[in-house]
Amino acid sequence: MLKKGLLAFLILILAVVGTAVFVFASISSPKSFAPPDRTQWAPEGPRVLPYIGDETDLAGGDVLGNPLTHFRALHAGSLNSDEIAIATAPVFKDDWVAEPEMFITEGPTFDRSGNIYFSPTFSPKEDISLISLDSENGSRRWVINDPPRGSGAPLILDDPDAPGEEIIYVGGYNWAAALRPNADQNGDGVVDTTEMIWRVPTGLTEGQSERAHHMFGLNYDPTTDSLIGQTRDNYIYVLDRKSGAQRLASPYTLPDIAPSPTRTTGDISERMQGRLEEAAQPFFGDISFQDLVGVLLGNNTMVANYFSIDPHSGRIWVAATAPDGEDGRVDGVSEYGAIYALKLVPSEDELLEMEGLFHISFAGGSASTPALSADGKRLYFGDNFGKLITVDATNGNTLWELDLGEQIFGSISVASDNGELYIPAATSLIKVFDDGASGTKAWHANLDMYPEFGINRNARSLTGTITANGIAFMGSSELDFGPGLIVSVGSGLLDRETGQLRYFTEGREDSISVTAIGPDGAFYIAHSPIKRMFAAAALGDRVEPLVGGIQKYTPIRLDLLIRDALHAAADRASNVAMNGLDWSDELKSIEVRQITILIDQSRTASLKAIADGELTPSKWDTIEVYLNTAEDALDTMDFAAATAALQDADSVL
Repeated sequence: MLKKGLLAFLILILAVVGTAVFVFASISSPKSFAPPDRTQWAPEGPRVLPYIGDETDLAGGDVLGNPLTHFRALHAGSLNSDEIAIATAPVFKDDWVAEPEMFITEGPTFDRSGNIYFSPTFSPKEDISLISLDSENGSRRWVINDPPRGSGAPLILDDPDAPGEEIIYVGGYNWAAALRPNADQNGDGVVDTTEMIWRVPTGLTEGQSERAHHMFGLNYDPTTDSLIGQTRDNYIYVLDRKSGAQRLASPYTLPDIAPSPTRTTGDISERMQGRLEEAAQPFFGDISFQDLVGVLLGNNTMVANYFSIDPHSGRIWVAATAPDGEDGRVDGVSEYGAIYALKLVPSEDELLEMEGLFHISFAGGSASTPALSADGKRLYFGDNFGKLITVDATNGNTLWELDLGEQIFGSISVASDNGELYIPAATSLIKVFDDGASGTKAWHANLDMYPEFGINRNARSLTGTITANGIAFMGSSELDFGPGLIVSVGSGLLDRETGQLRYFTEGREDSISVTAIGPDGAFYIAHSPIKRMFAAAALGDRVEPLVGGIQKYTPIRLDLLIRDALHAAADRASNVAMNGLDWSDELKSIEVRQITILIDQSRTASLKAIADGELTPSKWDTIEVYLNTAEDALDTMDFAAATAALQDADSVL
């Protein structure tokens, strides 16, 4: 997600560029990319074991659905790892844009059928707090039309009381709700309160704080079977997952923290201020330049990021400002950021209370949501000076720091294989290996999507999403004034081994959310055109008009999606066959789960691949025989036989 440091640079652009913008309006189109070959990346050795719930859990099972097959929360899951188990499409095209008048800063998320859920941050023409779309064409399935908006990314969990079914949880500032994917029982396109599982007050009321009260989305703690919501103005509420009942006597606040300072906007002409107000008007309404910049820069804010929960321990990790005085001055303003470790513990009358365990303060704050390793033992975040910081999550001690040479703008993507981390730096994605006691740079991504000439440059636009066959990301063509001025955007797939671009296609709009992947392997991008809003202010009609909503990048060449999924499955099986002699049954079982997920993905994709003429029925029949053999081998943990069958299936394509 875009943070205040980058926004400060964008504000600077308006001062630097001024009225001479016509000189710099050279806008490029992306290069043409051929369908990519198979990736050479493969897992090596045991993975970090993710949380797998069972019948001993308070909820009665693994409601989180690990390993994750798609985005079920803002950063995929409770850990904010931005990692999913499936292959994403290696070839894809710009498809539909739905709800173009809505400005969306978090999401979307998906149920296992592929239905889409999001909460618009701004929806100037309708009072909608949650909307569900059909993934095939972007049409509306249903909406909840109670204000307020800005409820953040919906959370999708498995229903432990109804195996195979799911529940959608959405948390606003003053209310939260639980509902099923088919919530519109009467078919009128609107979910009524009576059709929800529950709808409850959160204990907060609008107007109780003078600060912005945005919600980033709910998260889930399986150790207490609780849903947790955190607001921008430093409130945390806790609800019972099953009933929605309050679990705290009153909402919790981080003690003694001070808000961030108010940033100035520099010397910007009234004409340029008016241009930005005009560009923002379709989404923000008649907002003044100063108010708009205050919102974008996070002025007078205490919490600017989503939060993480370790499902193994229930430890909650929150990024916020530091307590007043830790920056050396007790003045009601904090120049420091902090990461807080919290835990829900039993209290009186069957309630819980929030216990503050410790916090870690650092100068300048952070532009990252804290991200956890799959086992919850390591925490990763970036400061505002280009350092990647790794913390022991059991005690808060810093394990190592790595100076990347450029600021980190977004959450760290944490792989469960090979100690891999993917860092969204100012202009690029950087791969880092966590070597245990230190970190090592592996590569800077080769972002060669667009031709570079004059002051045009290529840049990363969103966080990277780790998939079985690459790193899905959003990239852009920018005009380089130091900070970049985005003129064109699109989505791409990087090779995990080399950082080379496997594929890229141009899209419609930029985002400050995440690179969300649905269960069909498609990219779904929430449009929040803050960065291009500045381009529109500076360049006027030399750039495409701003558009909100959700955009889908649809998989094409489904035969290649099947190929990549089977290739990834074969590599996973081979890794266990060669290295897993002494691995635990639990670790082998999670490998079986992911390999099975990739086999299931191939079967689902085969239907459309055959219908589109990209795969002959006879070829698929041959592949199916090999897949059946692989599954029989996996049933007995014979990974060598499974490897051979999966490699044979891969070789057909």
